[in-house]
Amino acid sequence: MNIPMAVGVKSNITPHLVLGFEVGARYTFEDDLDGSSPSQDKYPGLKFGNTTNKDWYVFSGFTLTYTFGNSPCYCQD
Repeated sequence: MNIPMAVGVKSNITPHLVLGFEVGARYTFEDDLDGSSPSQDKYPGLKFGNTTNKDWYVFSGFTLTYTFGNSPCYCQD
């Protein structure tokens, strides 16, 4: 389980090229996504990081899309 948050933008830069950018973050309800908090008590020295907070992960990306053919026109004449 996580709480997704993201924002992005996409725009035509030419009639056939679309450029997009997106960044997002996810708040998880666990503290062991990265293995920083082993659940076995026999490894207490292997815990690292802030073990009192839950894990987050972040992603970002650029996309460049080429469209083939003509775009359909949804105009009302």
